[in-house]
Amino acid sequence: MEDLISVVVPVYNVENYVKECLDSILVQSYSNLQIIIVNDGSTDQSGIICEEYAKKDSRVEYVYQKNKGLSAARNKGISCAKGEFICFVDSDDYVHKKYVECLYYGMINNNADMSMCGYIRDGFFVEKKDNNIKCNIYDGKEMMRNFYSFDVLFMNVAWNKLYRKKAFLNERFPEGMLYEDFALNARIMYSCNRIAICDQELYFYRRNRQGITLSSFSEKQLDALKQIENRMLYFKEIGEESIYRRFLQEFVIVNLRLFYLTKRFLKKKSLEKQLRSSYKNYFFPAISAKENSLVAKFYMLLGLFFPYFMGYITSIWDK
Repeated sequence: MEDLISVVVPVYNVENYVKECLDSILVQSYSNLQIIIVNDGSTDQSGIICEEYAKKDSRVEYVYQKNKGLSAARNKGISCAKGEFICFVDSDDYVHKKYVECLYYGMINNNADMSMCGYIRDGFFVEKKDNNIKCNIYDGKEMMRNFYSFDVLFMNVAWNKLYRKKAFLNERFPEGMLYEDFALNARIMYSCNRIAICDQELYFYRRNRQGITLSSFSEKQLDALKQIENRMLYFKEIGEESIYRRFLQEFVIVNLRLFYLTKRFLKKKSLEKQLRSSYKNYFFPAISAKENSLVAKFYMLLGLFFPYFMGYITSIWDK
């Protein structure tokens, strides 16, 4: 009998997208699913739509909670999961019909601890003539040591991954924060002996969206820096100095972008001062790290003297 896989779908005010999302999960070629919809206090028609899906398909379980954010909704889904494997689909995205199948067999056939797939950003799926699942196998520790050899979004997010449920025995998404995937995924991936990366793009990520995951710039966006710092300091604490030094570069560059956005949109001197202080704290370790390129070091040096301009440049690149 095929293993049960739990698919956690956090939902918040996505009435325009949630049907497409749920339809794409219900037609998966791998059908032994527990589909857990966690309505995180939606105030639109999302909840009513989801309840209708629960009535139509016995695999769908509908859970309601007061609005607590994406992390809390995912954590609720984890606590309800009955499968030995868990994946997460954001309710304003959708997935290819072989999303679960490829992730599952990519993991099982390669005796892996985690599997990952590619994603489409605001595009469309392209069917490949070769339907065979091809995976590259990586050691989790080596992936962390070569983090920037991969697409950063691909590495950071939860929605393109299939986890073994045991990965969450001592892990939960940090509640009340944005960018909740960053540090958690790094810790889990580091603990994996084998990670299978499927060669197919199976997840449709809607970049320009609203709902649980994206909003206009606010002070909460500074959570990104905190999560990068948490991830960075974790590796320092366990003695992985090389990984720690690699993440220093991302910290200072993201800091510049957030400084520019804070100064432009929030105009809060206290936050600007806080960002400049943290930049200076990590500037010298970052610029002296042998793992960082000369180009990156020059960029960081300019950021020390021209933070607003360099932050503006970074924000353009980020688009």
